[in-house]
Amino acid sequence: MYHMTSIGNEQQAEVEGIVSRFFEARGTLVYLISNENGVTEALSPERFAIGEYVRMKGRLEFRGEKAQLVCEQVERVEGKKAAEVVEKAESGAKLANAKLFLDNETMQKLVPEMQKAARKLLAAKLLGRQVILRYNNDADGISAGIGVASVLRPAKFSAVQHNSAIYNTADALRDISALRGAFAPLLILVDFGANVESVEALAIVKSAGIEILIVDHHPPASCAHELASVFVTPWRAGAASEYPAGLLCCEIAKIAGVEAGRMDAVSRISLTGDKSRLYSPDEEDERKALALDFLATYANFANTLEFFESVLTDEGLLAQIVGQAREKMENIAKMAGDYAREKQVGGFKVYLIGLDKLAKHNEFPSRGKITGAYFDSVKKEGEPTIVIGHGERLISFRANSAARDAGFNATRLIEELKSELRDGIESGGGHDVAASLRITKEFEKIVLEEVLKKIEKQGSTSAHGS
Repeated sequence: MYHMTSIGNEQQAEVEGIVSRFFEARGTLVYLISNENGVTEALSPERFAIGEYVRMKGRLEFRGEKAQLVCEQVERVEGKKAAEVVEKAESGAKLANAKLFLDNETMQKLVPEMQKAARKLLAAKLLGRQVILRYNNDADGISAGIGVASVLRPAKFSAVQHNSAIYNTADALRDISALRGAFAPLLILVDFGANVESVEALAIVKSAGIEILIVDHHPPASCAHELASVFVTPWRAGAASEYPAGLLCCEIAKIAGVEAGRMDAVSRISLTGDKSRLYSPDEEDERKALALDFLATYANFANTLEFFESVLTDEGLLAQIVGQAREKMENIAKMAGDYAREKQVGGFKVYLIGLDKLAKHNEFPSRGKITGAYFDSVKKEGEPTIVIGHGERLISFRANSAARDAGFNATRLIEELKSELRDGIESGGGHDVAASLRITKEFEKIVLEEVLKKIEKQGSTSAHGS
């Protein structure tokens, strides 16, 4: 962080780097000076702006365990920029040779980009970059947030639960306001934010000089990689959504040196919560994934990641939450049967559920979870089954692997509807067998009719192709 010498009983020090932050304490200006070795506190009566490159010399004083440089000589160094300091710190970051939780061709292809992400997170912590971390509001998104936070701690950063699949203009302006004028600002989005509906907001953030890091497994917009300096996604490795964001973030954390056993446990929760076909969960995985989904419904307070992590290790509290969540899911699945209609569509058994009378605002389970709960109660191995939950402004899909094998693809269906019913579709996305549509008000009936036509067509096309 600084170069130190001794003159008599006095310790002298010299530091140079970027002014990354400053504050006033007892009438004295305290500067945080960042370079590739870390962050130094320095006291100087002169005024500097964030982003200026300075060289400071003076005596070193210790206040408890904290060392501060009391400046006696200061000079500005022209031509040096924050980007150079960041780049040097990233190139010097030490990475661990971690064993992959899922060691296959897809994950091996993702290693170089995950290493870039790990370097960026390690350098951000070292330099004290201003960081906002947004994570999606389910077990996978929370797992992803935990993975990233495990690298950044103990550095300060803002962690925000994001209750939407879309990063919109209001989100962008809010983050720009929070990061405006900060040193090397970094926005991190995990488990959302790379879709077509998010690109306008991402472009606004980038134009404000804020760097973007995205880890997401949903189908991305073609230009997402151009807007983010690092973009980790299985889609660029020829795979699809079965590699959840939590898994990817935990692998990044392991590469950054976080203890592998702890991160692998979180990866299991991520894979379980997103029902990935790449992993068969045990009872403990199921309990923890359900607990995080439950907690995410009610999380509207600060420091939620720390709270979520503490719940996972508090057996008494975890058991109580899991018990309540399971009871609610069982009850809602039974109630959903009263509102379900069964149809045979294009070789698929399709169940239609009206959600508005079942779901309660800001209560667990959400409308998407209700669709999933009913799906779990009716699905059968080998029988192509699709459950469609519908309500005002929402259609939610759940399907089994037999339906996928018979031609059903929710991602493709949604993309076609976006193109054909632009006035009726606000947004939509997800996975091939689990996805949702946000519908313009009063378009529910029209969109639902088109959904059923497309499902029939997918089944007929598959049957004809076979």
